[in-house]
Amino acid sequence: MFCTMYDPNSLLYISKAMDLFDIGEDHEDITSACAKITCPIMVLGVTTDILFPIWQQKQLADVCRAAGNGKVTFYSLDSVYGHDTFLLNLNDIGSAVKGFLDTEQAHSGRVRPRKDQ
Repeated sequence: MFCTMYDPNSLLYISKAMDLFDIGEDHEDITSACAKITCPIMVLGVTTDILFPIWQQKQLADVCRAAGNGKVTFYSLDSVYGHDTFLLNLNDIGSAVKGFLDTEQAHSGRVRPRKDQ
């Protein structure tokens, strides 16, 4: 079903863009590039993802913290689906995103936590 919904060439372009992307380009290093990110960040890694390995996701979260962002949340999901976890494991992905958003909204004062929580 997935293959009937998308032009295969679009996946080639997305893959190429991911391969060529360098967050440190035009900066001294990755830390100085990440220093420009001041908003809350959620980095979500999947233990079986070989396209974006969990160690790289953890490294990104650590670099953002080292760059001065005190609002970095790192989630590690254990899933058999690898990189496709974000497509196939919606319960765990949704729970992680909801938890992050609920926490950030409560800390920012934009939303008060429910009394039954």
